[in-house]
Amino acid sequence: MKRIIATISFMYLVSIPTIAQSDTVTVQKLDKIEKTLNEIAQQLTNQKSDSLIVSVEHFEKLTNRLQKNDSIWPDILPSLIAIFVVLISTGGAIFIGVRQIRTQTTNAEEQIRSQEAQAQDNLQVAREQIQETSRMTLAQVRANNISQARINWIQDLRNELSQFNGEVAIINFYLHDVVELTKEGNKKKAEELYNQQVERIKTARQLAFKIKLFLNKGETDHKKLEVLINDYYTSALETFSKVKSDFNKVSNDILDISRKILKDAWEQAKNEGT
Repeated sequence: MKRIIATISFMYLVSIPTIAQSDTVTVQKLDKIEKTLNEIAQQLTNQKSDSLIVSVEHFEKLTNRLQKNDSIWPDILPSLIAIFVVLISTGGAIFIGVRQIRTQTTNAEEQIRSQEAQAQDNLQVAREQIQETSRMTLAQVRANNISQARINWIQDLRNELSQFNGEVAIINFYLHDVVELTKEGNKKKAEELYNQQVERIKTARQLAFKIKLFLNKGETDHKKLEVLINDYYTSALETFSKVKSDFNKVSNDILDISRKILKDAWEQAKNEGT
């Protein structure tokens, strides 16, 4: 709009001198006509006529002068052209300005649509990132919970196995003497010695039962441990008369398989937590 106003102002200033020049020329011609009329009147006065009669000669002279001075188109034509140029320039400037405004409006709308589309894309990407982050976070939390639960399971099983193997080690110490006394034929003393460990044997039985509750029958090592516990129970913990000499080997096998189960469970817990 500033360009349009500047163009109109410039064309108006250009046309002013031409219009002023045309008005000056018109005034000069009117002065000539008035001068001619005064000359004719003076001539009539010099003839001393009682009536104001205009001769044919005077009329023709006046007519010729008026005809010569009557055409003002050559004088006003530059002004008309200047006005026409101003109108054309103004219209052209307005037309150009309107087109520029439309172009700018179209460009602005396209830019807004492009920004909206980009914003939608960014929003979609942000949503996907949030969903992926949430999924990963939930997976990590779940893995940490599983890992922590497994660690707790390991600690509880270790405590039970430790107590069980500790009681078994003490019982085995006395069972050696029980077996030897039995071989020597001193069953009464052997039975008394066995009965002195009844509380330990009772505790070992309870621990064996609790350990079985920790085990999964779907895993090979767990099944092996359960079988060994049952073997030790029948070899050493059931009754005095059923004590077998292989109790020591069975208890050692229980200790070995217990170590393996705890080690594998610990490695699995570390992998689940990462």
